[in-house]
Amino acid sequence: MQNIWTYVQLELLHLVHDFPLLISIIYYATTFFIGSIFLILNRRFVPHIYQEYFSDFVLAFQACAITWENAVIRRAYGTLGFAAALLCTGIWIRCTCESTGNPIGNFVKYMKRKTTFANAFTKILLQMLAGQLSYNYANVWWYVELSEGHIWRSNQMTGCTSDLTVPLLIGLHVEGLGTLADVGLEVTSFKQLEKYGRFIRALCNVFITLAGVNYTGMYFNPANASAQTFGCHSNIEHILVYWIGPLLGCLLALHLTENSRKQTQHTKKVASRKGHGKRKVA
Repeated sequence: MQNIWTYVQLELLHLVHDFPLLISIIYYATTFFIGSIFLILNRRFVPHIYQEYFSDFVLAFQACAITWENAVIRRAYGTLGFAAALLCTGIWIRCTCESTGNPIGNFVKYMKRKTTFANAFTKILLQMLAGQLSYNYANVWWYVELSEGHIWRSNQMTGCTSDLTVPLLIGLHVEGLGTLADVGLEVTSFKQLEKYGRFIRALCNVFITLAGVNYTGMYFNPANASAQTFGCHSNIEHILVYWIGPLLGCLLALHLTENSRKQTQHTKKVASRKGHGKRKVA
C-alpha cells in the first residue's frame, strides 16, 4: 500500500511539473469556489442589513486573490497567456458576481447619490481589508510550492518590488486614464449590444491592463494595488498614483458621461420639437 501511495505522489509531481498551468487553473477554481460558498452563506445566514457589506468584502477578496495568480501566468506564458487569464477571469466575475470588487465602484455609487458617504467609506475599508487577506491566502499556496511559478512567488515573500516604473506624474496619469476608461465602460450602455456588454467590458479591460501593466501594473483598483505594492516604495507616491489617480479618473469619467447624456437628451428634444412643428405645418 505504501508503494502505491508513493507511486501516486510521484505521478502527481510529474504531472504538476509538466503542466504548471494545471495548478493555476486549480487556484482559480478554488478561489471562485470559496467566493461562491461565502456569497451563498451570506444570502442565507447574514442579516439583510449587513449582506451588501459582506458581499463587497468577498468580491474584493476574490478579485485581489485572482490577480496574484495572474502574475504567475504572465511570467510563465507571457503576454498572450496573461491576456487570456485576464479575459477568462474577467468574464467569469462579470457573469457570476454582483460587482467587480473595486472600491471605485462604491465611489461611483456615492457620487451618483445611490449611497451615503458612511456606507461607501465602510465598504471601501472592508475591501481594503479583503485585499490584505488575499495576500495571506496566496501565501498559503506559495508556501506549498506546487509549481515553479509558486516557488518563484515564495522566494519573493522576503522582499517587495513596486510596479511603478515611471515618474510619479506619468504613473498618476496612467492609473487615472485606466480608471477613466474602466468607469466609462461600466456606466455606458451598449444598447443593441448590451447582451454582449459583459464580454465587451471584460475584453476592453484586457486591453486597458496591457496598455499600462509595464508602467504601473495598471491596477485601477486601489484595494488591489495597496495589497500588492503598498510599502514597496514611497507611501506618498503610492497614494498619489494608486488612489488619487483612479479617483480623479473616475470623476472625469462621470463628468464626461453625464455631459454626453445631457447632450443626447437635448438633441432628442430639439429633434422632437422640429418634428412636431413640421406636423403642425402639414
